[in-house]
Amino acid sequence: MRKISALSKVLIFLFVLGSCLPSWAAWDKTKPVNNEKFTDSPALFRANWDAIELGTDSALQITNAKVAANAGIVDTKLATISTAGKVSGAALTSLASTPAGAGVLPFANGGTNAAGAAWTDYSTTSTTVGWSSISTKQIYTKKIGTTVFVAFYITGTSNSTSTTFTVPYASASVVVIQTGLSYAVDNSAALGYQPGIYLQNGLSAVGCFPAISNTGIGWTASGTKTVCGQFWYEAA
Repeated sequence: MRKISALSKVLIFLFVLGSCLPSWAAWDKTKPVNNEKFTDSPALFRANWDAIELGTDSALQITNAKVAANAGIVDTKLATISTAGKVSGAALTSLASTPAGAGVLPFANGGTNAAGAAWTDYSTTSTTVGWSSISTKQIYTKKIGTTVFVAFYITGTSNSTSTTFTVPYASASVVVIQTGLSYAVDNSAALGYQPGIYLQNGLSAVGCFPAISNTGIGWTASGTKTVCGQFWYEAA
């Protein structure tokens, strides 16, 4: 059996003695100093180890300044942000990819669910058929979710027995849209019966007819022709 030398006994004694000294969880990067006494070092080491384990010392906490600019923290390391006010609206991009389960964004936040959604002037874009010249053409649309509202007023000189104008979105309504016009003029005379419109599923061309009850009746291909009304439908 090997005998422990006197020096080894002294070193073991000092180590045990130092280990028994009280420790504290306070981080101090200056300790132990380079010329620290061996007997004092264990307690200093333990104090720093305890501070590291506790993790409350401000010098040990990860701050924004300590995160490298190229850290590239992957999203699997991030928790779900669910607290209101933690994400600025200015930081949101690609709203078109917002999942359907999130609902419709408010109009004020760039969405289409607008209690104050503005009407869009579609007059110059719409393709109209049935007039040789148009003196007034007003076609406005408002889309809220998939619902499209349309308000229109078109008047001019007729050159066709058919009359149509286009809207920006094709219809996806479960039924064909057929409803009345608010007002219509044919061959320079206001109609005394109910004119109407017709919008087929999958199409964006709105047909206008002098009589809602009979879409086979055509307009007079001369004189002043006016169609005016409003309706809504579901977009594709």
